[in-house]
Amino acid sequence: MSARPAITAIGLSACSGDGVENAWKFALNDACLMKRQSLFDSPINGFRLFACAPQSAPSRRGAPNCERLLLSALNEALGSAGIAGFDARRVGTFVGTSIGNVFETENALVKRLREKGAFDGWNAMARHECSSLADAAARFAGAKGPRFAISTACSSSGLALAAACAAISAGKIDAALVCGVDALSRITVNGFASLQLLSNGVCHPFDRDRDGINLGEAAGVAVVARSDLAEKLGLEILAEVSACSCTADAYHATAPHPEAEGVERAMRNALKAARLSPDDIGFYCAHGTGTAANDAAEASALEKAFGAECAPPFASLKGKFGHTLGASGIVNAAMSVKAMRAETLPKNFGFENADEKIRLQPLRSNAQKRADHILFSSLGFGGNNACAIISKNGKARSLCAANSTRIFLVGAGAVCGTSVGRESVMSAPDAGGRCDVGTLLAGIPALKKRRWAKLQQMALNAAIEAAQTLPQDIDRTRACVCMGTGLGMTQQTLKFIENAIENAEADPLPTAFTNSVHNAPAAAISMRLGLKGLNSAVSAREASFECALWQAELEMSSSAADWAIAGACDEYCECAEKFMSQPGRFAEASLPFSEIAAAYLVSREAGDGAFAEVLSLDIRDCERRPEDEARALSEQIASCGAAAGDVRTLIIPFSYNKFQRRYMLELAEKASLPSPVFLEERFGLNYSVSALAPLAAAEAGGGIHVAFTKTSTGQRASTILKIL
Repeated sequence: MSARPAITAIGLSACSGDGVENAWKFALNDACLMKRQSLFDSPINGFRLFACAPQSAPSRRGAPNCERLLLSALNEALGSAGIAGFDARRVGTFVGTSIGNVFETENALVKRLREKGAFDGWNAMARHECSSLADAAARFAGAKGPRFAISTACSSSGLALAAACAAISAGKIDAALVCGVDALSRITVNGFASLQLLSNGVCHPFDRDRDGINLGEAAGVAVVARSDLAEKLGLEILAEVSACSCTADAYHATAPHPEAEGVERAMRNALKAARLSPDDIGFYCAHGTGTAANDAAEASALEKAFGAECAPPFASLKGKFGHTLGASGIVNAAMSVKAMRAETLPKNFGFENADEKIRLQPLRSNAQKRADHILFSSLGFGGNNACAIISKNGKARSLCAANSTRIFLVGAGAVCGTSVGRESVMSAPDAGGRCDVGTLLAGIPALKKRRWAKLQQMALNAAIEAAQTLPQDIDRTRACVCMGTGLGMTQQTLKFIENAIENAEADPLPTAFTNSVHNAPAAAISMRLGLKGLNSAVSAREASFECALWQAELEMSSSAADWAIAGACDEYCECAEKFMSQPGRFAEASLPFSEIAAAYLVSREAGDGAFAEVLSLDIRDCERRPEDEARALSEQIASCGAAAGDVRTLIIPFSYNKFQRRYMLELAEKASLPSPVFLEERFGLNYSVSALAPLAAAEAGGGIHVAFTKTSTGQRASTILKIL
């Protein structure tokens, strides 16, 4: 059963303070809240102006800035609607963020560098992973369904909204907390400065004299639910989500495509999915950063998708709220809902002089206008584009149901420690350890490989191997990339931060910054293979691979993709290894750490080369008692037309402490499944070791196999595989 997703509540914290109403009034007035930041010393960029959020958000003791902002917005959203009427196991949490709680990690590094001693900031890093924000939001709200963070730079919360809506339409969940959040940090300030993208004053999106962006802080939350259930529960429907579309330029690591092909395609796809014509759109809430390249490309895409005569009124809100990075998509969503309900379109603050190179001009003043359908966007590094259309309740025309989709694994690639390639990884008696970069990407000239950092090269090697069976004549706009990662580009992140601290912001490292984003591996895969569908980086600790595969399945069930590269990758520098050795992670494990990347070519058709079918993938909070989890797992196996006696292997990626191992052994016994096969014993400790489960199942032979991952934060992912 499925239904159209609807927004039932919104919450927002930004430079305007806490509350959506405060933000909406601010969007319409002529006030400017841009100011210098005081969070950290900034010798070179201290004169820059930022849209800083007041430190008034309700806080948990010791909570990082990002988390405090997020919980404030979430508190507002839950106060106006809530999720109490829904089955908590069918409420998902999807958080978009570009950097998460990295500011606290930076402070710990500053202390280490100043004191010239050993790093003792592990408590400060306790919430370093982007996924910790999804964990915090789910705990706060009591949501027990699938949860993960999406980190695709400035499009992050746009992709989070798309994932939530696809999951609701596919009948996977009934409701979702869609969040976006980012706060100021040294890496973003110095990173965008290194790319010469920061404004010298206040930004002027689409203006002739625009000179860059003002970074901002914000958190936004939208409660999205099945419209039929929302009505039954008596919830007010603020707007229906008619369509979401996510595309990739597959062009450049940071710059938009000069012809704006990817953004235009996202706009056209959204219109088609919503069953709307260009003149149905009453307003476009633009990404509009205030940089020369972005604004020109975005305006060009709008003109091409709609035509110069049919282009809707449009405006960017960056002149008011700043560029809030991973939160920008949800900020645009919240303000679009307010514009629709107030029948008022906000002006493009800061626009004064038309650019002769941009034919379309944004709104110079607020306009009283009814808009039954509003388009908004968020665009990120790597040519990552997300567009969505919301409609007034009762005005949506899009189809409610998603297609029932079978997904098959038709190719695979892997890197594990010193073993490179699927056959090498699976045949090595001890495949763990550190990866030797010199063994990766054979056949690609060294000068070309230099632009990619280690983790990118690992992911690329796996993806290229997996894609060997990809037909050359496919429509590559219908091929997506979904890569999971627990820690992301750790080495590049720390390299850039330490350089900025040690050199007092002088001599920045722009390449390290562009390679520090979580979606750098996925973007590299997209560009190398020319895949122009959804491009995503998913973070969910030990279940990052399963969440990435789940997202790829959703994209196929929504008929947005026919093919996907789905996988996961994680590296370990010394700092990350020590962090992972702290209590609550792998502290009790005596096994070595490893570096792993695995990727699969996923198809909606079995074809001749398929080696496995994913019969079922279920992600939610784990039951406390093994017998309860065994009952749920048995029901999942039965839903695939199988019984416990049909299962050939039970694959467990992690058992990193005695309690976890005991739980898994009891689970196997209570569910009458074979004794577990623990992947960590063979491949070492790594957040992405579960990505090797399909290969381990294939090695064991044909039939039914179960892979069960339980994360260190209590989420579980159970995958039923049929090896063909």
